[in-house]
Amino acid sequence: MKKPLLFLLSSLLSLFSLLGAEDKGTLSGYMISDYYAVFQNHDAKADKQHGFWFRRIYLSYDRKLDEKFAVRLRFEMNSPGDFTTNTTLNPFVKDAYLEWKASSQHRLLVGILSTPTFENIENFWGYRSLEKTPLDLQKYASSRDFGLSLKGSLDKGKKVTYALMFGNSSGDKAEVNKNKKGYALIGYEPVKGLYLELYGDYEDAGNQTKNNLLQGFVGYKAERGRGGILLAHKHQEQGSTEKSWDVLSLFSVISLNEKIDAVLRFDRNFDANPQGAKIAYTPFATNASSSLLMGALSYKVNKNLQIIPNLKAVFYGDPDTGSKPENDLYGAMTIYVKF
Repeated sequence: MKKPLLFLLSSLLSLFSLLGAEDKGTLSGYMISDYYAVFQNHDAKADKQHGFWFRRIYLSYDRKLDEKFAVRLRFEMNSPGDFTTNTTLNPFVKDAYLEWKASSQHRLLVGILSTPTFENIENFWGYRSLEKTPLDLQKYASSRDFGLSLKGSLDKGKKVTYALMFGNSSGDKAEVNKNKKGYALIGYEPVKGLYLELYGDYEDAGNQTKNNLLQGFVGYKAERGRGGILLAHKHQEQGSTEKSWDVLSLFSVISLNEKIDAVLRFDRNFDANPQGAKIAYTPFATNASSSLLMGALSYKVNKNLQIIPNLKAVFYGDPDTGSKPENDLYGAMTIYVKF
């Protein structure tokens, strides 16, 4: 598994060296690994499980072609996290795009790249090592798509930002249908530290299925911490049937000192998630609304290494069908290392 990946990267570096380019590019990456324990779970296959896994490994290659153009190639690997699959970690292409810096305020990107859905929110949250952002976690939206994206700022002070994207709506996988997806985002920083964002997308998924998503976010950063609140509404039309899902999320990160952060987050799914059982590492029941509460202490050993003991609990509401699920409780010692 690793030999083809290393061979590909070494071949690319050798090629650029032979071409005599001044910028040979940079290799970087990170790893998120846990020793986890499932103290209680609604799913019998997950209940009382414990062990080690990699929730994410990134290996990235970035290179400037000149002052206007740049490329990125990124691979990802991770453990299956479904408590049943026993396979090796297989790499796949996470990012592969060309970027054109059209001006100091606008950039055009084409290829497999980040969608604007929660890219800014994930950066503001700052603890992807602990958990994904709410819509990513619940599989209500994808973090990647193959398409064309225009992003930048609408003023010289860069207080008003935007992102537009047109994509396959196939994530980082191959395109399999003739229907596409449009994305739009507007962000505003009225004063230093305060960030407001409004996002929407629309997808014609075929088979008489149409999806649209609206999301609002407010975040504030101060010297000793940051916090944010997110509201999202997903609507689906499938023939004559309509469904909706609503999500609320609040988080707070407080710097206790230069080395230690206290992290607290609460997610509320007002509706049962039919894809809940497919969520890796923390499967959700599919027949009831849920509330996720997580808390952590992050210790920064150095600028590239963090140790994060954490707890996550999921509480379920009254079921739509069947019996009420048992609540879930997870504990983990997470290691986050950049290189």
